Amino acid sequence: MKIIKREPLFEKVEKALLKAYHHIPAELEAEKKRN
Repeated sequence: MKIIKREPLFEKVEKALLKAYHHIPAELEAEKKRN
């Protein structure tokens, strides 16, 4: 069975998306506190 090597670029994009995704709720909470 061949292990599919993941694209480094794809991993970078995925990590960036995950970071952004986890960052959004924090941003929304900060907005709520400001208002």
